[in-house]
Amino acid sequence: MPEAKLCVTVVGLGNTGQSIALSLRAQPVCERFEVIGHDRSPEVARAAASAGAVAKTHWNLPSSVAGADLVVLALPTSEAAATLRLIAGELKKGAVITDTAALKSPLLKVAQECLPPGVEYVGGHPLARPARPAAGAFAGARWCLTPSVGASEESIALVESVVRALGAEPLFMQPEEHDALMLGLQVLPALLAAAYLALIQRSGAATGDMWQLRHALPPSLAETAGSLDPASLQALDPQLKETLAQWLERFRQSFAELSDALRAQDAAAQQLLAKIQKEREDWLRGPTPDNPLPPSRSNWQRLLGLR
Repeated sequence: MPEAKLCVTVVGLGNTGQSIALSLRAQPVCERFEVIGHDRSPEVARAAASAGAVAKTHWNLPSSVAGADLVVLALPTSEAAATLRLIAGELKKGAVITDTAALKSPLLKVAQECLPPGVEYVGGHPLARPARPAAGAFAGARWCLTPSVGASEESIALVESVVRALGAEPLFMQPEEHDALMLGLQVLPALLAAAYLALIQRSGAATGDMWQLRHALPPSLAETAGSLDPASLQALDPQLKETLAQWLERFRQSFAELSDALRAQDAAAQQLLAKIQKEREDWLRGPTPDNPLPPSRSNWQRLLGLR
């Protein structure tokens, strides 16, 4: 008898959700998946169906997940947490939940609070961010997986197999480690970009001229500032807020060092900028035999002074 298809429901059919659905349906190895979609926008759901991303869509959220073997929440952190609470009672026994949100600890906490026995959560976060829906959008990309302590080997293996079917490379991490590093890699730059744009906009008499010259800004600056999710920041637990505060403090120290160097009447600024440029090049180049990665994954805690 033919193998039964695995029912996958993708909740959230934006660029990431549609790309997941399209990739699952495009590869020969993925013929065993039946992909169902849901989006709170009927227009977005219809567009996904027209594009062939999903076999069908459900306008009703509970109906879309009721028979799913795997539910993918392709939503921002705050929306994913709220959605998880809404669907918890609709999931069948044996279902597995994963997601694409940038922070894992808030979702893990909700999953532990509201998921019924027999339903498991395996956190996920693709590091590729598709600019538009596309099959193969995750090919070669890293995909962080942060299983809860109680997740079964079968549930972890299921999510890992789907990630590999999408062409991505799984990277297993602890939820706390993932979040501490993502706060520095994504949230801190968004905060700084938003603060910088606010500074430009409030620059008094220069505001008019600044607006006329706005196209001189780096193209990615506004996009980075726009990625800030205030609701997700508000939802951070005290420990994550403290971690973000530590990142901001370390940036303040680094910025103060640069400011002092620029004011110095010597070559301090040139030397510091040359050092920063070299560190940037070394970091982007990646580890080498002479400069390997640190062996311990607890370095993020020491980096932020948390231990």
